[in-house]
Amino acid sequence: MRIAAPATLTLLVPLISGCGSPPLVVPMMHEHTVTSEPGWEPPRTIRKWEYVVVHHSATRSGGARRFDKYHRNVKRWENGLGYHFVIGNGTDTYDGQVEVGSRWLRQITGAHCGGKNNIRKIGICLVGDFENQRPSPRQMRALHKLLEFLQVRCGIPASRVRGHCEVCRPGYTKCPGRHFDMAELRRGLLRQPPPYDPSKIVLRR
Repeated sequence: MRIAAPATLTLLVPLISGCGSPPLVVPMMHEHTVTSEPGWEPPRTIRKWEYVVVHHSATRSGGARRFDKYHRNVKRWENGLGYHFVIGNGTDTYDGQVEVGSRWLRQITGAHCGGKNNIRKIGICLVGDFENQRPSPRQMRALHKLLEFLQVRCGIPASRVRGHCEVCRPGYTKCPGRHFDMAELRRGLLRQPPPYDPSKIVLRR
């Protein structure tokens, strides 16, 4: 069931991730270009981010609007949706659709790792329960594309792309689930992104 967007969600921007093409692989790092979707570049100066943390929703369905409602009404988080990005699985939004949360647009700290552990960490949530199934190919293509953009834009190396369970105390959580291979994900990312050059980021229209 789709949930109507509340008035507080005016800053949520749903985006199609362009999942039909695989992540770009360019061997010469200084010539590396990446693609940005409309809305990925926020309307204000990007703050200093040091990590990207990958989560699963641990639910079969959902999307940014539903999670925002839960985080506001149940968790009582003033800024709503705790993640900066949500990648859909074909339930509330298209399979592989990237939704940009207001925390990214406003460049404020997320609420996805617990307390001070959220500082300087970008949170991405893939919809699905990856303790019981794998993320879809479209979700993974969208994730790679988004991560590549964030790596280049924010100067984040592959070693600082972590699963939720990798940034919390041992045993606290299994997120993003036993069917999500973080080591394999990191192998497909830029080990060390090149210095940020706006001319190397191509906006997809």
